[in-house]
Amino acid sequence: MKTIRPATEVEIEMLSQEFACNMGVVDLIADGSNAKCFYSATTHTVMRVPMQPVIKERTPSELALLYALRSHITSVAIPEIEQVGVGGLAHSYRCVPGVTVDREWLSAAAYEKKQRLAQSVRTALNELHSISLPQSIIDRLPRTDTFDGVELMSDLVRGSHLDYLLDDIQCAITYCEWFDRYDKTVLLHNDIAAGNLIIDERGELTGIIDWTNAYCGPSYREYRQLAIVAPDICREIAPPQLWPAVVCAAFLRAVRLALCEPDSRKRTAEMMRTLREFRASCRYVIRLEDADDITAFATYESADGLTTDITEARAFTGIREANEAARQAVDRHPSLAPRAERPSYPFVHLDNLVAMLDGTSNQKMQAKFQLLESGGPGAILNF
Repeated sequence: MKTIRPATEVEIEMLSQEFACNMGVVDLIADGSNAKCFYSATTHTVMRVPMQPVIKERTPSELALLYALRSHITSVAIPEIEQVGVGGLAHSYRCVPGVTVDREWLSAAAYEKKQRLAQSVRTALNELHSISLPQSIIDRLPRTDTFDGVELMSDLVRGSHLDYLLDDIQCAITYCEWFDRYDKTVLLHNDIAAGNLIIDERGELTGIIDWTNAYCGPSYREYRQLAIVAPDICREIAPPQLWPAVVCAAFLRAVRLALCEPDSRKRTAEMMRTLREFRASCRYVIRLEDADDITAFATYESADGLTTDITEARAFTGIREANEAARQAVDRHPSLAPRAERPSYPFVHLDNLVAMLDGTSNQKMQAKFQLLESGGPGAILNF
């Protein structure tokens, strides 16, 4: 158990009043702006005290979720609440054995340990994402993603020192919107980051803490926090079909962190790393022109099977031929950049797009694609 410092007399008095007992020897082990955590060597418990109003507001739903998960999560330990303070917010739980993963561990750990961590995290998340909770618990969880703010992202960036990333941001938002529609909805911890993972000396996951941001949402969002600080481990954990969305979400999250801490070299370095990963993984996006009387059926192979999406679009023939021609055109012009407009579809899924001409229409089947790639103005190709 890593400690920051011994608890002050004022802090010990506060804890004694909250939990109405003698705390004994107490150390501060987490001193975040959202919450403070203390460890009592006398009782072997962790005492968590919410600080920010928004965290205090979410704490009752977090406690209800932890109670409900006791019988569902078996692969790793989660905080088992032993006592709730007199104010109904501060709470204590039996200390989860192991040490907290930090950035130093991620950079220095041997490959074998990282592999064990990836495998055990994947097992735990598969178990978590398969849980069906009572509706009464789901209703208490946040309705939206507390880390999202995607709808505000462009406005936040415009005019800032990151203004040059607007095209990349718009393209990433387009990808996320696509996966928001078709990815399966599951229970998310929603903050799988280094500081919330507890491991043993072999690198295997023993516990997951801090469930404040848990909610039900698209499964790809579970991996974005880890993709920022440990993309090599995250790639081993995230399902391959979700990886484009994971890197997009990680990039958007990293941009937001860089906006909040403009002087932080660490945040800037993380943002640039996620930007490179995003540009490498999400090279192509295609926008289909709207049409009045043509219906295109798009099938997307999501994590839980095929889904059909009916979209108004200009019908086209020669899907594979157009696909290949579009790829070659972009390869010849590597400076092309994303200018994402809706409705949009990731290029990698275009092979699954089946166009059907309305039987009452004599309109010639044709397609107009807008190729979007990171790095410059977009291009329109006609087929």
